[in-house]
Amino acid sequence: MIKRISVVCVLSFFICVSSATARDVIEKVSINEAFEFEQVKELFGDDISFFWGEQAHPPVLKKFGSYKTSKRTSAFGKERVFACSWAMASALDALRDRAVREGGNAVINIVSNI
Repeated sequence: MIKRISVVCVLSFFICVSSATARDVIEKVSINEAFEFEQVKELFGDDISFFWGEQAHPPVLKKFGSYKTSKRTSAFGKERVFACSWAMASALDALRDRAVREGGNAVINIVSNI
């Protein structure tokens, strides 16, 4: 039996900043759409599982707390959907690193603030 240890988190993502126009642009991108980019897929391995919102997950044996992250990226010279996908991937990467540091093996209840 595999023990599941999880980190409950709040994820703020899908935020892009265009340095060319010096304004904030919010773009909503689906998770599936974001993972269509090879650069985004390459960031993730099999060491940590991700569960979105109320998605079913194995029982939580130990909670490490709730965490927030907010990542931005320069949209200069990038397609908007890719830039926003990259910001989301960066936020997930930060949450994964936190789960690993805490000794967890999953991040659950991932939600966006927007």
